[in-house]
Amino acid sequence: ADKDITSSNHDMKFNTRDGKVNRESYYGSYEVVDGFPRNPVGRTGIHGRGLLGKWGPNHAADPVVTRWKRDASQQIVKDEKSQKTNSRICWHKTQGYRGLGNSWWNGRCW
Repeated sequence: ADKDITSSNHDMKFNTRDGKVNRESYYGSYEVVDGFPRNPVGRTGIHGRGLLGKWGPNHAADPVVTRWKRDASQQIVKDEKSQKTNSRICWHKTQGYRGLGNSWWNGRCW
């Protein structure tokens, strides 16, 4: 986890790699005001990083379990237009508050 910062007098670099820590956001460049990164999605009314480990973006990978969509005879169903197979999300679990004023969850789906 990052050290607590109480003023702009720190050596953290934002919007770039900071040593081994990636402080670049998938949302693009974000503001840094008085030494604190600002959540690019908007203000939350909560200052600080809360239970999140890093100031700025907190990159995460959440498990998502899928299965093929099947018909009554257990055949894999394809989309009528594209003829691509359909999948369904069976399980997806996230924990914790994902957006604070100076620290936010940053994830992608592939």
